[in-house]
Amino acid sequence: MKVKINGNLKEVSSSNLLEILKELGFDHQRYVVVLNENIVPKSQVAETLVNEGDDIEILTIMGGG
Repeated sequence: MKVKINGNLKEVSSSNLLEILKELGFDHQRYVVVLNENIVPKSQVAETLVNEGDDIEILTIMGGG
């Protein structure tokens, strides 16, 4: 299935958002996911399904100071 991830069209093997994140190497907890311009709460990532052509933005959170 093809989806847009951070502005780039990518082929992914799962429709489950958590599985897509794992497939892309986002196995840590420090990120925010925006699906079709809506923030996906961390508590809903595992049960969120993605459709062909959806737009996913993955924002990594970094500490600093």
